[in-house]
Amino acid sequence: MKKVLLLFLALTMFSGCAPKRGVIHALVELPQATSAQITIIRNYNPIGSTVRYYPTVNGKKVAGLYTKEHTSFQLAAGKYSIGLMFPIIGLDTWWRDELETKFEAKKHYYFLLSPKFKLISLPGVEIEEIESDDASKRLKSSTLVPAGTVSQNPGIPAKIISAPSKAIGFGEDEGNKK
Repeated sequence: MKKVLLLFLALTMFSGCAPKRGVIHALVELPQATSAQITIIRNYNPIGSTVRYYPTVNGKKVAGLYTKEHTSFQLAAGKYSIGLMFPIIGLDTWWRDELETKFEAKKHYYFLLSPKFKLISLPGVEIEEIESDDASKRLKSSTLVPAGTVSQNPGIPAKIISAPSKAIGFGEDEGNKK
């Protein structure tokens, strides 16, 4: 009985120690003729489903997603780091994964966020580019979370602190690595 109580106490202590969310950055609307459309889909997995994943562009969080949710936004043509951040409960740190990708104007790119398990390390998450056919199937059972917001437990998006005038534009000087 003591072991069960100690385990419960340890799990309770660690469950509240996730790192702070921080600012979710808004993205400015760009003309379709000069921009790429990016859609990031959170895979459905029961493991880790109560933890929000944060898609990133050049290391800046652009949304917060639970399972069966996605976000979509535009980026000016160019090279970017598309990734995600995932809080490691109890360690007050983040798991990160990124892909360097060159985007072309007038094209749609799809990415999938999924849990990643290895025998010797902590569980983590990964981001991978997927084909449009696979993305179309997944999007049918997914809810849109607008870029610049996070979903509430689960479903209702809440606007976060970054006003469009202070948004990361990725079309001017900031972030666009050509």
